[in-house]
Amino acid sequence: MGTHVREQETLVSTALPAIGRRALVGGALAALAAPALAQSAPAPDPIFAAIAEHAQLWRAVEVACRAESVIMKAQGAYTPAHETATNEVEAASLREGKALLRFLATVPATPAGLLAYLDHLGSPMGFGEEGPSEQEFPAILRTVRAFAEATYA
Repeated sequence: MGTHVREQETLVSTALPAIGRRALVGGALAALAAPALAQSAPAPDPIFAAIAEHAQLWRAVEVACRAESVIMKAQGAYTPAHETATNEVEAASLREGKALLRFLATVPATPAGLLAYLDHLGSPMGFGEEGPSEQEFPAILRTVRAFAEATYA
């Protein structure tokens, strides 16, 4: 009819390599925990990508400004090369401004992200001594409020 329990144990023990009980139980627990661990792994805080993007574009404006200055000193203003360099500064500034607005609207997901957000705001790449404009200040407050609501509400 069926195989006896001892026969089943013999079949299993000869078919599988010798595995210790701890290893078997540990492997089973790891297999059960893996999906839960994968689901609980936090997503990266989006503020760090927004800071990196803005910082990169801010540096690009600096590079464009230096290039324009060099051209102006070498060739003078109102030359085709200077006009091209000025256009590059304006285009770089536009890209940086858009990245700044995206950064301002990005809600940090972690306390470390909020600290990085505030640090970037106070850096020369953020506002430094100038401070935010009338449009930017409310955006900062909305972002900090959204973080507080998501974290503490």
